[in-house]
Amino acid sequence: RAYVKAWNTKVIPIFLTVASTILGFIPFMAGAEKEGFWFPLAAGTIGGLIMSVIGVFVFLPVLTLKKKSFVASKAML
Repeated sequence: RAYVKAWNTKVIPIFLTVASTILGFIPFMAGAEKEGFWFPLAAGTIGGLIMSVIGVFVFLPVLTLKKKSFVASKAML
């Protein structure tokens, strides 16, 4: 229950922060001039944030459920 409560409390601020950062870096990627500093910074940041969102929304719940089922099966022994 503690995990679900923490998830419900923190998921919206985390998602809004990630989304605003991604949207803030899009102009540096879409510009006509691909500068030597801003374009790679924007590409790396956007890619990293997208991968972290996938990790938080897909892998973290799956791993938590697996851990919970492992602890429950171990308690039965």
